[in-house]
Amino acid sequence: MKYIFLLSGDFIDLAKEEIISLFEIKNCKDNNKLLIADLKNKKILIVGDHLAIAYCLSVGSAFKAAGHTIYFVSDISATGQFAKPRIQQIASMLHYCESMDDVKTVLLSMPLRDIEVIAVIGSVHVLKFIERLKTTILKTNWHPGAQWIASVYGPMQCMLKGVCAQCLQWQIDPKTGQRTKAVYACSWQHQPMELIDINNIAERLGQNRAQETLTQLWLDYLFDRGSICKV
Repeated sequence: MKYIFLLSGDFIDLAKEEIISLFEIKNCKDNNKLLIADLKNKKILIVGDHLAIAYCLSVGSAFKAAGHTIYFVSDISATGQFAKPRIQQIASMLHYCESMDDVKTVLLSMPLRDIEVIAVIGSVHVLKFIERLKTTILKTNWHPGAQWIASVYGPMQCMLKGVCAQCLQWQIDPKTGQRTKAVYACSWQHQPMELIDINNIAERLGQNRAQETLTQLWLDYLFDRGSICKV
C-alpha cells in the first residue's frame, strides 16, 4: 500500500495510490500546503462524533505507521458505538463519550499542550462546541503552535471537484470574521478550522432538511412494514 498524506492549508487528506506499505513524501510547490510526512512523531488528536470514527479508520493506521501518536475522543452513545477494537489498535488513548459535555471533561484532563495537530470531525454542532472550548475555557490549554483541521461536510452532488458547485462553502478571514472566498468542499473536505465559516455550513445543510426528513419518514415506514434487517 502506497499512501500520500497531505496537510493542505492545515488539513489532512489521504490519497491511496496503490496497495504497498510505503509512506511516500512528495514535494509541494504550493506554499499553503504542508506534507503530513514532514511532521515527524507528532501527537494528533481526533475529536468529534460518529464521523470521526470513519475518519480515524481511513487515516489513523497510516499515521501510526508513520510514527505519529493518535488520541481519539468521540461523542457517541453506547448503542451507537462501532469499530471500537479497530480504533483501539490505532489510538494510544480512546474515549467514547455519551455527550459533548463528557468530551469537554475528557479534554480538560488531557495534556493538550503536547498535542500539535487537532482534527475536529463531525456535525456543525460538534464544530461549534469545540470552537467555543478552543477560545474560552481551554484557550490556554492548547499547544501554542497547534494546527487545527475541521471537517466541511456540506451538501454535495457531483463529487467531481468543481462542476456542479452544490458544495460551495464560504471561508472567512480569521481576524475580521468577514467572508473572503468560496471553495469547493468536495475537493477540500478538511480545512484549516480558523478559515471555516461554520454558520455557512449550517445554512447549506439546512437547505436539504425537508428532503432528509421526508426520506427518513419513508425509510421508517419501510422498516416498520417490511422484514428488513438494519445494519
